[in-house]
Amino acid sequence: MKKALLFTTMGGLLLTSCYRPLYRAEIVHDPMLSQQGEFTANASILAVGVYNFPSFDLGLGYSPVKNIGIKASLRNRVFGTSGSFDNDDYRRRMYGTTLEGGIGYYNRYGSNGLFSVYANVASGYNKDRSYYISNGNTRNQLNSKFWAFSIQPAVGMVKNKISMMGGVKVGVYKFFDISSFDAYYTQQEYNNIAKNYYPIIEPYYIFEVGPRNVKFNFQAGFALAPGGPDKDENFFTPKLSLGITARFGK
Repeated sequence: MKKALLFTTMGGLLLTSCYRPLYRAEIVHDPMLSQQGEFTANASILAVGVYNFPSFDLGLGYSPVKNIGIKASLRNRVFGTSGSFDNDDYRRRMYGTTLEGGIGYYNRYGSNGLFSVYANVASGYNKDRSYYISNGNTRNQLNSKFWAFSIQPAVGMVKNKISMMGGVKVGVYKFFDISSFDAYYTQQEYNNIAKNYYPIIEPYYIFEVGPRNVKFNFQAGFALAPGGPDKDENFFTPKLSLGITARFGK
């Protein structure tokens, strides 16, 4: 009973906190392409991640010629909670969308080894609004847009029934059109953030298992967003996702 009360209290404090991050950790899309003509499509849910549960993710990958892969992904975040310790007539909604595309080089080595490196460009927005249920009036909010460029090297192995890759996505993010109302920081401080670029590092590990064409996928990793975008010198977010991958042409 005491443990349940503790977890409930911690969860309530987390969800109703006035802290509103500009950056929200997402799944790293790696199509794990390994030969010409291969096509992959996957759908997954980010099951663990601070301030972004759940995140629904769709990803595509295709290799038009030998050793070259292209990929695209759409990530949609939606989050809602009601009530707080000081007012039950209170609801918080967090949502946003990211669209990312990339092109890269892959190469097989040994019998099952795979190396790849992708360059990605992404664009998206995040919205975070708290309001009173009874009249719809805004209590506080934070809206922002962003674009990002990233490099994503990875190494692993691919087989017919089991594949795995470990890599890191190193990105540079630019936040803009930031608007706030009674948020954690003042509007001027957000304006200062919009003038700068911020590095975000995302190590990840992907594991796929199943028949040749349809596999279950699992991804674990974390995001490190130092400095400005989250008002923290070392903002750390663990991530865990589960999904299904369809793979053809292999």
